Amino acid sequence: MQSGVNNTKKWKMEFDTRERWENPLMGWASTADPLSNMVLTFSTKEDAAAFAEKNGMFGLFLFCFDR
Repeated sequence: MQSGVNNTKKWKMEFDTRERWENPLMGWASTADPLSNMVLTFSTKEDAAAFAEKNGMFGLFLFCFDR
């Protein structure tokens, strides 16, 4: 088994979470926002920017080291 970190850096696009509320019956956090749990992953910053521009999306780009 190898533990190299080559090609493990990814660009991620996350979306701001809109309104959340507490479910009165169960006490769970609820939201009507389908994008709240979505994270898009791209190999390069340019790919992420092109996707966002093409789809009219505004997100937050984070550089992370996935292993």
